[in-house]
Amino acid sequence: MNNSSRTATSWKYPVALALMLLVYMVTAFRLEIYGQYASAAGQPSTVDKSQTGAGAGYTLLKNLGYPVRQLTSSWNTVHSESRVLFSFQPFERNPDQQEVRDLLKWIQGGGTLIIGTSDQPQPADSQDHIAGDVIVIKVKETKPFQVTPVVQSDLTHGVNTISVSSSVRLAGFDPHIYTVLFKDAAGAIAIDKKIGKGRVIILADELLVTNSGIGQADNAVFLVNMAKSADPKNQQSIAFDEYHHGIGFATDVSGPGSRLYALLPVPVKWILGLVTLLCGVLLAGSVTRSIPPVEPPEVPRKAMDHVRSMAHLYQRSGAYGLALRAIYIALITDLRLKLHVTADTSPDELLQLARKTEEYIPYSDTLQSIITRCSVAENGGAVSESELVEISSLTDQFRRDTGLVGHR
Repeated sequence: MNNSSRTATSWKYPVALALMLLVYMVTAFRLEIYGQYASAAGQPSTVDKSQTGAGAGYTLLKNLGYPVRQLTSSWNTVHSESRVLFSFQPFERNPDQQEVRDLLKWIQGGGTLIIGTSDQPQPADSQDHIAGDVIVIKVKETKPFQVTPVVQSDLTHGVNTISVSSSVRLAGFDPHIYTVLFKDAAGAIAIDKKIGKGRVIILADELLVTNSGIGQADNAVFLVNMAKSADPKNQQSIAFDEYHHGIGFATDVSGPGSRLYALLPVPVKWILGLVTLLCGVLLAGSVTRSIPPVEPPEVPRKAMDHVRSMAHLYQRSGAYGLALRAIYIALITDLRLKLHVTADTSPDELLQLARKTEEYIPYSDTLQSIITRCSVAENGGAVSESELVEISSLTDQFRRDTGLVGHR
């Protein structure tokens, strides 16, 4: 055997071992990532695309030009580059006391924390100096309904009503410290208080931040108001807490490196330690790229009416189907009330009833056209801006012709 053959043989086994080690590391890492995303299913997480997820709110802010990011590390890492943090319960990982203390410092420095409570009652917590003075109480389960703001502020600007569905309410807080934003007969739904230079907003509404609820009433406007409350010029990022929904590495808040190392067998750790020591000069340092601030388009402030205001908001985000859905649901809801039928009456049943009602008979063909075209969009059909304008105008004309304008 010549020297070249010996050299080829001597390199074959180390290369094969290195490839096997690489496959092992990548597979173990990907399996853990998959498990993290699976744990976020069914929670108010931005990675959950179901009705209970919060992906629609995250996407809406992103499409409007706001610099949003998913926080996949603990609250200890919320620094000055973020001025707003959305954190929705229930949590897969409960925060520890050090996280709460670090988060409190961040709020006192000017940060805004938006907390969405779970549907379970919670007692007061004297160890929690952020929201521990608020009690979450259980109330009778209610169907989705709409409430108007209690006060006018930067958080409720442009909000006529929000759609609410929640079996809990907020209580036990000091009214001299907290400002009630929304409430009903059962109790407070959204409250706000100042802490140092920052603020805390607490929500007891399971519908507001979900994919199924963001398009109802003025929920989207309220969400945008909260997102820009701490940074009107939009020069810092808006974070959505994913770490406490199970996404990210609990043993390594700064990245997946330590977690990957923990997955390796002990002999391999020694080998990698020696290789790292020899290659330290080549691996030292990292290159970071600064992201320039994004100038967001302004949210409409002086719209001619409520419908145009909402349409303009969705138009800027490109969500024409979402805008059409809001207009369509409002029409169907008003028709059910005007025709004195139950909330589970389908659009087709409404059409048949309208054909038998004297005041709607001349306009039943128009109603059929609206229902048919909106049903296509409801079933996943694409909606263009021109179609949105056309169907919206047709709906407005139908409301005026039938006296349905402003009916609630």
